[in-house]
Amino acid sequence: MKKLNNKGVTLIELIVSFMLVSVAIIYFFQTLYTVKDVYSTARRETNEFVIKDYALRIVDAYYEKVENTLPESGKTINFDYKTSSVNACSGNDKLTTNWYKYDGSNINTYNVTICYTK
Repeated sequence: MKKLNNKGVTLIELIVSFMLVSVAIIYFFQTLYTVKDVYSTARRETNEFVIKDYALRIVDAYYEKVENTLPESGKTINFDYKTSSVNACSGNDKLTTNWYKYDGSNINTYNVTICYTK
């Protein structure tokens, strides 16, 4: 009688192959999640930096061209990002930063609260 050629794939080999592929996929998705998390954090920090920079430029222009005088040092200045107005604050979210202004004899420090809506 002729001997059959039994070169097929066993069930154990299939299970081991699926386990190896699943481990590789888990690491791949973990890497994708980490990259997405880093990207979203960097995007949020960049947006906050842009908002702060714009607000400080408007506050600086406001006190140089409109008021022609600086407020008392240490004062909190409110800035509404949506309406681009100084001394107003109607946004839901708030960022705080410091504004340093040299008045000719010393450096004044102001707390600036930036209100914005996402």
